[in-house]
Amino acid sequence: MSQTRIFKTELLSLEEITRLAKALEQGAVAVFPTDTVYGIGTAADAAKSIQTIYEIKQRPSTTPLQVLTGSLAQAQAAAEFSPGALRLAQQYWPGALT
Repeated sequence: MSQTRIFKTELLSLEEITRLAKALEQGAVAVFPTDTVYGIGTAADAAKSIQTIYEIKQRPSTTPLQVLTGSLAQAQAAAEFSPGALRLAQQYWPGALT
C-alpha cells in the first residue's frame, strides 16, 4: 500500500519540491487544491498511476482526464490544437481558459 504524506507547500524547500516533482515523474499520485476544487494528479505519461486515478475517482477509463501544462508549448506537445483553439490560447494564456 502507498504511503500518504501531507505537505504544506508554503513550507517546502526547493530541495523538497524537487524531490516531490521526481516522485510524480516516477508515478506518485498527488491531491492538491485548485481555485475551485481539489485535483488528483500524476505525470501525464504514468499509465499505471493514471489508472490509479481512475480507480480513486471511480470513473470509467473511457472518460478523459485533464492534462495541465505550464506553457502553450507543453500543451501543444500533449494535444493537437485547432486554429481557433490556438488563437484563444495565445490571447488568454496564462489565465483561466479551459
